[in-house]
Amino acid sequence: MVTNETLRRLDQLARELAQAGRLEDVAALTEAAAALRTGDPRWVPIAEAAERLNFPIPMVLGCVERGALTGQRVGGDWYVSRIDIDEMNERRAALWALEGEGNPTDEEIQAMYERRRQRRRDTA
Repeated sequence: MVTNETLRRLDQLARELAQAGRLEDVAALTEAAAALRTGDPRWVPIAEAAERLNFPIPMVLGCVERGALTGQRVGGDWYVSRIDIDEMNERRAALWALEGEGNPTDEEIQAMYERRRQRRRDTA
């Protein structure tokens, strides 16, 4: 299994090769790193992440920049943590379920206050 540190080092090496003008080597290294990354089921390409989240790609990149999603750049391509995507979708589903319950009515709010007042009277 390829570690994130290994992929980070490959990316650094590609930058150094680019600075040295070794563009064919950069292309080969970038292709190899992308193959290693896409073979890792923990990471998905950013386009797939956007599709799974139903977000545009710039929004996914914004989530990565803010730390809401874990992402890594390999060469010129971004990859996003599959676990983070699944967790974000779970949180969104939970929020939608809560939204579906709706807000309490005025009568329900008044009843809650009345129960609280009654408990205070009972304990006084």
